[in-house]
Amino acid sequence: MQRFLGVFASDHRHLACAVARSWPGFLPGAPGFRGRMGLGTYGGDEILLMRRPVGPDVRGDTWIPPAPGNLALFALDDSPQARFRPDTTAPWRYRNLLGVFALETPPDAGFADRLLSMVPDFLAKESREDPVEALGFRLFLSVLNDMGRLDARTVPSELLGEALRTVIRLWPRLGAAEGGVLPGLAACVTDGRSLVAGGAGLSVLVDESDGIPECTRCSEPSRSKEHDPIRVSHDEVRVVAITGGEIGPPDPRWHPLADGAVGVVDETGAFRVRSPAG
Repeated sequence: MQRFLGVFASDHRHLACAVARSWPGFLPGAPGFRGRMGLGTYGGDEILLMRRPVGPDVRGDTWIPPAPGNLALFALDDSPQARFRPDTTAPWRYRNLLGVFALETPPDAGFADRLLSMVPDFLAKESREDPVEALGFRLFLSVLNDMGRLDARTVPSELLGEALRTVIRLWPRLGAAEGGVLPGLAACVTDGRSLVAGGAGLSVLVDESDGIPECTRCSEPSRSKEHDPIRVSHDEVRVVAITGGEIGPPDPRWHPLADGAVGVVDETGAFRVRSPAG
């Protein structure tokens, strides 16, 4: 089962601090957790992808490179795997786009074929060996292709949101085999400037903050008896974090998106919600 964490920080110098603030709502639940994690970040025109096996002590802020952009997209997967394979570990990439698509239950045997039937041949032929979650990203790409935006270097945040909204609207058409259940979906996509996320049947949660009070990376809460704790805050940083998939009970500051709705974070950090698709 996959889950994602997308984080925007208005000041890229504090992206790692923003990730540290959001990380407790994304931690693996079981003490004996073993799985794999991927991170996608942007630095200028370059995309950095990191994928590694991880355990319960993993910390996302330590993965942020020294000179990141304003966005980070994490994917955590605890499904069984005989050995670690980077190519089957999200986030998935297509040119400048990164995406994570989490599914609630293992789909039936014909699900992948039904999904690929909705994807153009030039995208489908490159994805025959992809995990089924990656095929959800291909469906998103096919929607962008229909919009004439697949080859664009950047896509306006509203159009990225509308593309994901369309995927959510199309999802029930995939159906399920007799006696089967259509898997719930939670997804997050970024082009390096904006971030969009939404779901149908799986939780998607949002946390917004104007400032990072008592940054866990920069503060020192434990000092000797002769000294007071050092408390460092970043009051000028706008942070928006979105998490989804199989996630545990979050901190009360996280609030849920309505089922079928899409949250959009634009390049300024403004957050808005597109209502569920009709």
